[in-house]
Amino acid sequence: MSDQMNLSNIFQKFKDKGLFAKINYGCCGKHAVLDAISIIQDNSNLIGFVFFDQQETVQLMEDGKLYLSYGALNKAECLKIGDLVYSILKNTGYNPKWNNEYKTRILINVLEENIPDWLVERWNISNTEIGDSEPII
Repeated sequence: MSDQMNLSNIFQKFKDKGLFAKINYGCCGKHAVLDAISIIQDNSNLIGFVFFDQQETVQLMEDGKLYLSYGALNKAECLKIGDLVYSILKNTGYNPKWNNEYKTRILINVLEENIPDWLVERWNISNTEIGDSEPII
């Protein structure tokens, strides 16, 4: 058993701190960032965002590496959100890698046991043909 917290619980902690926080959000980082910015512009209760997109989900499922995107409405706030995300990860059993630059995503290694079951199930379904137990290549 590791000291790492399950990703679902971490993302709830992000939400509790006023972030728009989503797992497996959007097809790619570019579209997800545009959507997240629009959402925080429309909601004064949100201070920023953090997510990983569907492309990052692929890497997570393959090797446990996960890059988290984060941000806010301006550069100074982006750094504050990065610091917040980094500290939450640090305090929940992860060893995040980040160079403290607002343009750089935060990397964590996630143990398989800490990937939410619903995400694993969705991943398995989307990578298997109906009625076939072999992954689609």
